[in-house]
Amino acid sequence: MASPTSENDIEPFEPSIIDGERSVIITVYGGEERSVLTSFKENIGDCDQHSYHTWVNVRAMKRLLFLFDGGVESAGGIFEIICVFAIMLITLALFAFWQIVIYFIVMIVLALFTGGVALKYIRGTFIEVEPTKLPPKLLNEFVKKQLIAGNFVRVEAPKNSINLESITKSSNRATQVFEVGVKLSLLVGTLFFIAQIAFRIWMNEWLSDITAITIFGLTFLTCILITDVGVILRHRLEKQLDEESEN
Repeated sequence: MASPTSENDIEPFEPSIIDGERSVIITVYGGEERSVLTSFKENIGDCDQHSYHTWVNVRAMKRLLFLFDGGVESAGGIFEIICVFAIMLITLALFAFWQIVIYFIVMIVLALFTGGVALKYIRGTFIEVEPTKLPPKLLNEFVKKQLIAGNFVRVEAPKNSINLESITKSSNRATQVFEVGVKLSLLVGTLFFIAQIAFRIWMNEWLSDITAITIFGLTFLTCILITDVGVILRHRLEKQLDEESEN
């Protein structure tokens, strides 16, 4: 449970305590948590908000919570309880392996093809605040500051709850393209790993078929290009803001 935000500090929180369907979610990729939250406070002021900073796929973790939601209680005897715990441990172990091994391998490859920009995805700061406490103009200034700082910014708001200005909408598009590219790359990398393991188990050899490798390679290259498009779009916004500040 998050502690109340003091006047001089901003505390992180458990992301599950706010209803994401009713709150505005601001995602910032690339900045340090402290600098992002300080900028948020300077541009928007003190408001009832919650934040967290993580490289773990929080949404995937939330989907895994169903394993703990009444799983043991609904089990009948000792054998069923053991089975439930075994499923929990195996699932969490697989998720940890994916998050630590596959995730970082894919991110390193993406970083090589994006000049290191893809690594910003690992440094994600998430801020949730009620729409009624978030003035659009002040939000717009915060987005500008983050873009100039070289970060990706995306604002998710309930429909008709807040009017996003053009710069924020453009930032949303750039960040969404960037996110899609990274997530698709992770998906392709995961499928390639699964294919290799399955081939090894059933065929007793690693997948080395030229056609299959080519398909995976071209698909992954397409994902890299999508990521690069997001990087270019964000860079254009930053350049536009720099030119406006000079004028």
